[in-house]
Amino acid sequence: MSAPSLLAMVEQALAAEDLKLPVFNQTALQLQRALGKADFSVEKCAALINRDQALASEILKEANSSFYGGLKKVVTINEAIVRLGAREVLRLTVQVTQRGLYRCRHKGLNLLMEKLWRHSLGCALGAYWLAKNTGYQTLMQEAFLGGLLHDIGHLFLLKVLEDVCRAQPQTRLSEALVMEVLVSMHVEQGYRLMQHWGLPDEYADIVRYHHHPEPPIESSLLTLVMLADQACRKLGISLVHHPELVLATSREAQLLGVKETTLAQLEIALEDKFPESVNSLPANSTSH
Repeated sequence: MSAPSLLAMVEQALAAEDLKLPVFNQTALQLQRALGKADFSVEKCAALINRDQALASEILKEANSSFYGGLKKVVTINEAIVRLGAREVLRLTVQVTQRGLYRCRHKGLNLLMEKLWRHSLGCALGAYWLAKNTGYQTLMQEAFLGGLLHDIGHLFLLKVLEDVCRAQPQTRLSEALVMEVLVSMHVEQGYRLMQHWGLPDEYADIVRYHHHPEPPIESSLLTLVMLADQACRKLGISLVHHPELVLATSREAQLLGVKETTLAQLEIALEDKFPESVNSLPANSTSH
């Protein structure tokens, strides 16, 4: 199958009236909205999460992980909110619920979804680390969520490709063809999905501009995510490995005033988190 024919099939699927868009978890969405209200309370937020016991269990597991090393173990959602803060618990909620979207029954596409999840999580952790260590502590949670969602267009398109293969079982996909679809369409379709979900504009802007050489908006949050994205692609925590990237000379590092030694520490932190990804992917000059 040629790239134009596959692109045409995807475009047809995207235009279909019965297209099913991925769903943003309602608990996470309600928690996001609750945090912006004047009558916010720990009890209300805990009640939202506790309605889904599987979700609550996963959040507690993450809250007690090594990422929060040194903290006393928490055993209830109320304790997690008091200890970590409501915004941090929202971050965990989105991380846990998003992970469940990165699965499908098509073997080849599922492998790409696994790589995409590692990249999304790596970018989230990298942006969080940068915010924490470069003077942007007030943006830590937002940087994590922005990193987690920046490539949501890739996920959306992989879901559409799964539907195409299900509807037309004779469809044969090569990784090169799939990547061509993702590269050419993921920003536009990711922005479409963010608008459908109704998430705050700062996250939609990250999806829309994270590959832009000179974004038309001034946003430290966007810059943090873009730099973390480059770090992940340099280390191979991505769909395609770009070892030639030099972070210290990037526009983003210059804007944030990040020193070369700090960037080296970021790379070490990411390597420790994703040892199986580093140097495991082939180099490629195409941007993803």
